[in-house]
Amino acid sequence: MEPPQFKIGLIGGKEISEKLRKEEPGKAILNFQKSHSLKEKKSDPALQLLSLHGIEELQSIPIKTMQSQKKIPMKFLRELESNKELAEKCPFEIKRQIWEINKLSFHNEVYPLLQSFILDTSQRDLRLDMMSSELRPSKRRETNPVLQKLLTLIGTSLPLYQSTIEVVRLFYSKTGDIGLCTLRSELVMAIHDLQITELINNEECHDLAWIFDACIKDGIISTKRIKNLENLFHTKSLLNNQSLEDVTMLIRDPFATWTLIRSVFAQIEYLVENSILPSNDENLKGLTFLLQLGFVAREIVKTKQYSIPPEDSDLLKNFYPLIVHLILSDQKESEINISDYSELISNFTK
Repeated sequence: MEPPQFKIGLIGGKEISEKLRKEEPGKAILNFQKSHSLKEKKSDPALQLLSLHGIEELQSIPIKTMQSQKKIPMKFLRELESNKELAEKCPFEIKRQIWEINKLSFHNEVYPLLQSFILDTSQRDLRLDMMSSELRPSKRRETNPVLQKLLTLIGTSLPLYQSTIEVVRLFYSKTGDIGLCTLRSELVMAIHDLQITELINNEECHDLAWIFDACIKDGIISTKRIKNLENLFHTKSLLNNQSLEDVTMLIRDPFATWTLIRSVFAQIEYLVENSILPSNDENLKGLTFLLQLGFVAREIVKTKQYSIPPEDSDLLKNFYPLIVHLILSDQKESEINISDYSELISNFTK
């Protein structure tokens, strides 16, 4: 006696299709069920599981399987991408792979976060009250909810990290909100804090951001750090092409700009004490160059014109000597303190 042939997969599908074409559908189905249904009563519990097909209880099985895969086959990613309801239930390990093949879908996740960042008054207050803020840069990053959510979306994915940077640039170009320059800087330093080497090794501005982060923490840019920055610009192509967009945004970060301005006035005090002309001081020239780069950040990001702004000789020949004159005049009456020049600093940044 021949063993029964199970009508599973293509075999059963073809036979059913043939019968439905030749016979009345209702009758064909009944006849097929009588001929091929399971006879054993023990199989009844298994038959009850059929109602779970497509239900969440079973969906978790393939999802868990895919979650453990570093590279999910493109076929399955495309299916998940087309089923938004199912894709939404996936963990971030799977979502990131979906977003890598669907940049628009990822941007739709990032846009609302950047909009909320711009409107976040607590973050804005931090930037407006830098002198009295006691938060260290690393602590500021830890308490930035938008930054932390972005890091969760990105994980260790280089395409998603680069895509996030693109969106930050785009928002800055459109809004001119300098808080986005802070976010650009914090993204670099956040991957540094977390030691995500896959991203750090592909971040051209990592060293620049690290030096500025150290200077912001110290509250001033020392002569040693100025030399570090000069060497960095000489050894890396940071002033060419798109890298210039990121460089200028990092410098335009209000925390970096404020540190630069404080350093300029501290350097001027040093020049006064040592009777050195501003136009002869290389450190002052270097700090001024960095400030000028920061102040053209939005123009460069917006126009994609990657050119270095010409040196503003008026600063070295007129503005700085005026500050020197004011300091010397005030020294005759009382001990000078750099905080007395808050109005001058404010005007300097306009």
